[in-house]
Amino acid sequence: MSSESPNEITIAFDIAGCVNYASWQNSVPLLRSLEVTNHASETLEDLRLIYDSSPSFTRSKEWVISRLAPGEAINIRDRDVQLDPAYLNGLDEAEKGLIKLRLMQGVNQHLVPPSNGSWLTEGQTRNACL
Repeated sequence: MSSESPNEITIAFDIAGCVNYASWQNSVPLLRSLEVTNHASETLEDLRLIYDSSPSFTRSKEWVISRLAPGEAINIRDRDVQLDPAYLNGLDEAEKGLIKLRLMQGVNQHLVPPSNGSWLTEGQTRNACL
């Protein structure tokens, strides 16, 4: 999945198709890949990439990108998003979830509109992802 803004900045990411309590037990990563690319002609500085989920069965996370040159792509290697084991253990049926990635410059300026990706959380009674 990717999102592009008028500033020609993209966020590309790949997420697991589903997560459950066993995912947490086995340290299965939710974010498989995450990359920010600057297609614009200007250097960007003081960037923050912010991750959130809904429902909140993961913790929010923020990455700081100090500088992104024109044409540069940054592959985020620290993709460890913490799953909430108590929430996942309490599921008894499948639920859809949503992640949101926002690229901000400075305090309040959105560079890329929120990128949304959906996935399935499965309860203990389920044994396969849909």
